[in-house]
Amino acid sequence: MGQAKRDSVGTGHVALLVATAKVHGPVLVTRNAAGVAGLDVDVQNPFEA
Repeated sequence: MGQAKRDSVGTGHVALLVATAKVHGPVLVTRNAAGVAGLDVDVQNPFEA
């Protein structure tokens, strides 16, 4: 239950960020690359080497 609840929180925020990246920028920069996987947007994690 805790995992499902945590995963559903902020879904609207993620959608807004992805939509903004698609319209205004070539890359979405986030630590949570897995959270936007499969949403057809280029992702860069600044914390990966």
